[in-house]
Amino acid sequence: MGIRHWMLAVAGVCILATGCGTEVAGVEELLRAPQQQGPQTEVQRALRSYLGELPQLKYPSQGSVSSPFLFGDWDGDGQMDAAVLFTSPSKGQNVRLAILEQQGEGWTVTQEREGLATNVDSVGMAALHAEGGTQLLVGYSAPSGEKYLAVYLYHDDRLSEVMERPYSQYEVQDITGSGMQDLIVIGPQSQEGLEVQLLTSVEGKFVQAQTLQIPPERFSVCEALSASRGLDGISYLVLDGRSQTSGSLSSLMLQYNQTTQQLEVFDPWGNFIFERSQRFSSLLLSRDIDGNHSVEIPCIIGPTEQGSSWMFVVWEDYTDPIQSEKSFGVVDLEYGYYLALPGESSDYLPYEAEFFYAGYVGDDTVDEVIGWGLSVQFTVDTGEQVWLPFLEVHVEPMQPLSEEDDTIRLGYIGMKQVEAYVVGDLAQWTDYEWFVEELRKGFLPL
Repeated sequence: MGIRHWMLAVAGVCILATGCGTEVAGVEELLRAPQQQGPQTEVQRALRSYLGELPQLKYPSQGSVSSPFLFGDWDGDGQMDAAVLFTSPSKGQNVRLAILEQQGEGWTVTQEREGLATNVDSVGMAALHAEGGTQLLVGYSAPSGEKYLAVYLYHDDRLSEVMERPYSQYEVQDITGSGMQDLIVIGPQSQEGLEVQLLTSVEGKFVQAQTLQIPPERFSVCEALSASRGLDGISYLVLDGRSQTSGSLSSLMLQYNQTTQQLEVFDPWGNFIFERSQRFSSLLLSRDIDGNHSVEIPCIIGPTEQGSSWMFVVWEDYTDPIQSEKSFGVVDLEYGYYLALPGESSDYLPYEAEFFYAGYVGDDTVDEVIGWGLSVQFTVDTGEQVWLPFLEVHVEPMQPLSEEDDTIRLGYIGMKQVEAYVVGDLAQWTDYEWFVEELRKGFLPL
């Protein structure tokens, strides 16, 4: 059966007028999106009426869900319910979870309970029962850094916490192929390595099915866990972790073996994926770089100078037996962006490639460098020296669009804009408009 749920609505700023004055929400809300009309407003009004005071909405700090409001059929009765994460002055510092049901044209709080810490790390939902109903997953974080995952069941107007455990990352995915969702939990940082827990759905509840231990020489810290659908149609997990010994960041792929009924490390080439993917920046986490639902792993290639913030990266999908390289380009770790280079740039390997400061041209340097930028050039030994287009990329304070024809506006990093310039005769290599469009599509903040 498919997953039944309603996706989340964006939360609004909590500013409600009362009587002669106006109550203003906390700083956290004011930094978020403006107030939205619709169910969120009605749910927030009902919660405030129930509490008798203004709640402080608690936003998840990471994950795909960025709202304190959640909507779904929690009890499987076919009606949309709501959930809100908040704190309240009269109820202490810990986050609280309230469940609301529709009554007529309004909403009513039916249950609320205290959470496990003072902040929300992430939230998720899981459909575990063929008869319907959706369980809530809330990851709480404490100021000291500990994180705790709670799984909630709402049934017969009662909200129960059916599971609680410490964690560093988690994913909800049908990795076992049962048709119901599984829960994969990565344990906290440990000198003993990382513990991967697989919990499967049994009669509408998560039941622990396996514990997989990743040795400490590989990982002692989990940086990210991503659900991936391989080009072979199989579900995978991509685990980005860091070794406490070396400090380097690497990746592993996990797959559920239907024969052994066990979660296993996927690497047909031995230790290839783990060794090839070694890097040092936490900005370079695995992601679906091309939007096909298969997660690619970043690999540093080519020469890298000590302390350099610029390097060449290729993103690879190891479930594709024909063409594993999905994107090739440059990463700027100082400003935190990736720029895919147009065309089959990685086909020019082996190559000589260098990063220059802005103003560096050929063998000559200029005396004055106006700002710092990134320049990339390739040389290919084909019997004669062949040059790809010479590209300069600059990060500048935001300003009106330049009237210069050679300015290519790529995107924004915080309050700065990223611009590119092509130096030399690009026409002899490729179509200029195509090149510019590919550059813009290839710009990705990390």
